[in-house]
Amino acid sequence: MADEIVILSPGLDQSKAIGELLRRSNPARRLTGALMPGEVKPLFRYPFDTIRSFHKEEARNSSHMIPTGALSTALLLECGDIRLGEVTMSREALRFYDKPWSIDAALVAGVPVPETWYSADAIESFPVFFKSATEGGGRRGLARQRGDLPDDLGDLIFQEYIDSPGTYGVGIVAAEGRLLAAHAHREVESYPASGGSAAIIERVADERLLGHVERLIRHAGFSGWGLVEFKYCPRRDDYVFMEVNAKFWASTEFAFRNEPLLPQLLFDATPVGGPCRRMIFMHRVLQRGPGFLLKLPGIVQGGEIRFAPGAWQGPAAKLFVPHRAVTLLRNLRNR
Repeated sequence: MADEIVILSPGLDQSKAIGELLRRSNPARRLTGALMPGEVKPLFRYPFDTIRSFHKEEARNSSHMIPTGALSTALLLECGDIRLGEVTMSREALRFYDKPWSIDAALVAGVPVPETWYSADAIESFPVFFKSATEGGGRRGLARQRGDLPDDLGDLIFQEYIDSPGTYGVGIVAAEGRLLAAHAHREVESYPASGGSAAIIERVADERLLGHVERLIRHAGFSGWGLVEFKYCPRRDDYVFMEVNAKFWASTEFAFRNEPLLPQLLFDATPVGGPCRRMIFMHRVLQRGPGFLLKLPGIVQGGEIRFAPGAWQGPAAKLFVPHRAVTLLRNLRNR
């Protein structure tokens, strides 16, 4: 890799995990974090040497850049394919940023999909899970009755609510529809609770999950990396497809630790730390609030607790420091 690597969206967990991986593999390499529009500078700089703003014209010369979140990945893909190590993410990966297209692709590939409605008027039964129709939209939640739906229904799709604990994900690297490496996990708890990023995560092994992923990836001819998400449906006794996040995901570190082929193919690097059965991301646990913390002793048993630099101090402060004081400290820091 180049002597200087620019990692986009340095405040994201996946950015910090990739930065730490590259820092350990080559301490002499310069790592720069580049903030996308609207992003806030992280409280701590580590593992980056410096953090600056990203300039859109840089996207056309991105061979030394690593996109992490949806925004940065889509921006670079719009300018062409992205190459990391031995893996190329093709521009066609952008198709998965269209959630309805993803659902149709999974259906054609023979992968179970949830009943889905593309307008609120078409919903036949409640409760429903709603989310943005495009990757990176950010809006999601649970509506137990029609009155619980957001006032602004634009860019939302609605799906049957599958009432089962946790979400399943398979982190993948693929080339032209062929799966090169994969790691499966279950999000035991998420933030927000209705679905988001992992707060407590554990590894799983189920051939049905991998079979569904292989069928979808082969049908779509997918090249690149990402996370394929599922919910287990007791009624179907099977895993039901939710979406493909064609980007690095928040718990990337957990996948790297348990499947060393992933960081080897992408960065020619060995993971930071050995295999891990269960991992607890404390900043998201703290964001679940005091009530959730009371359950923590039983939940974290046998897990490895992660305190990501700059990620947990803010949520911890919100539990004990008045909101006005937190706002004042943030404003003073950003001056």
